[in-house]
Amino acid sequence: MKIKPSILYLLVFVISIIAIIYVSNMENTEEVIPIENSKMPSDEIHANLNAAQEPTGGNVSSEFKNKMKNLEDYVVSNPKDT
Repeated sequence: MKIKPSILYLLVFVISIIAIIYVSNMENTEEVIPIENSKMPSDEIHANLNAAQEPTGGNVSSEFKNKMKNLEDYVVSNPKDT
């Protein structure tokens, strides 16, 4: 019995599709560790992050306050300027 090439190509195509589906559906057994429960590394990059102050109204520089005041005055004086 001789196998027709069209049947052979169809069989190879179906087997390759099944193999692609099987490989893509294989689950990764690696467990993802949530970031929220991990500690910050103690290296030179992250060393100063714990010592830094959080931004509040008390530790804003006067230079920045002056720039904000100037910008607010400009916006108030030109309300239709887009």
